[in-house]
Amino acid sequence: MFVGIGIPLRFSSSVGGDWWEALYSGSNMACDFAGNKYMDEEVEVTIGNLLSITRASGGTATTSAGVVTKFPSNDTFRRTDLGLRSEVARTNLQEESEDFNDATWSLLNATIDTGVTTGPDGVSNSADRLIDDNGGGSSIVRVGSGGLVATTSDTYTYSVFAKADQLDWLIMQPEGWTVPATDNTSFDLTNGVVGNTGVGHTARIEAFVDDWYRCSVTFTVDTDVNGTVNLYIGEADDDNTVPRDLTSSIFLYGGQFELGDWPSSYIPTETVAVTRAQDDISFSDTDWYTPTIGTIFTKTVGLEDNANARIFGTDAADESGPLNIRGSVGGTTISRWNGSSSIHAIIGGSGNVSGTVKAAMAFNADPHSS
Repeated sequence: MFVGIGIPLRFSSSVGGDWWEALYSGSNMACDFAGNKYMDEEVEVTIGNLLSITRASGGTATTSAGVVTKFPSNDTFRRTDLGLRSEVARTNLQEESEDFNDATWSLLNATIDTGVTTGPDGVSNSADRLIDDNGGGSSIVRVGSGGLVATTSDTYTYSVFAKADQLDWLIMQPEGWTVPATDNTSFDLTNGVVGNTGVGHTARIEAFVDDWYRCSVTFTVDTDVNGTVNLYIGEADDDNTVPRDLTSSIFLYGGQFELGDWPSSYIPTETVAVTRAQDDISFSDTDWYTPTIGTIFTKTVGLEDNANARIFGTDAADESGPLNIRGSVGGTTISRWNGSSSIHAIIGGSGNVSGTVKAAMAFNADPHSS
């Protein structure tokens, strides 16, 4: 989730004078996370002067150029030129997410060339090549994820970064669960589109730097069993029979298997599953906030379907009562406590997790108005 409070996420440097006056005259506070500009009571400050963050883990965020940027733990803001990334906790259950030659993964008619090209993280030799084993003839060539633990009736998403090499297709196949049945979903790594989609699959493809794509399949399982996700090299859409003469290959980086109905930001793993902790971001300086009257504006891109994920909120028992703007794929909820219950308004229920949502709330000292 990218969060902007006070002004839009993307700021044009051509605006003259004080940037907050040019865009939002009269504001007490403004945060332009994409432009890394912040204002507190008409004084330009740093992000650390206004906000504090708690996240007991590392994390990643993407730049406007499509580079996956890794952030350490110790409570660092995941800010890029796209904005400030904030998410609920997710766990990557795929061990050794970047080492496809590790014993965690299984190979069939394939070998892995380790660290042969620059990955979507922009780091030299961080990505692997999946290539046929030169066994002769034509057959399937794949790497499998190993045992992935899933729970009955839960929805999971498997994602991986892929790039065309000698061939142009990645074919993803969840296997081992009764539902969904074993079926293929294809990804065109040259044109960046989804091809054939398997029964019970929701497929997505997202462009990253240097012709990398993040390909994902979301599905709901019906049994508490270990399954696997096979990653095949494709000759064409839904065609995973390829020549075994060292001419069949694609690049891979960063496998991820997580509980949830869409792919969250990438979580690197090594020998064990890794949980990216929730980003808890709060205002360390609230002198700009006037509880008796005001207007709050936010602009977000990408919303986690979680009713407890607040875009903006106040908790103090002051004249206005607690104010909340919460985001989900079902819509953005604006609520206000009136002393005994919350007054709600729901806007922008597009159900599109990648869409942009703007929300504004005007309030005054009367706890029964909004």
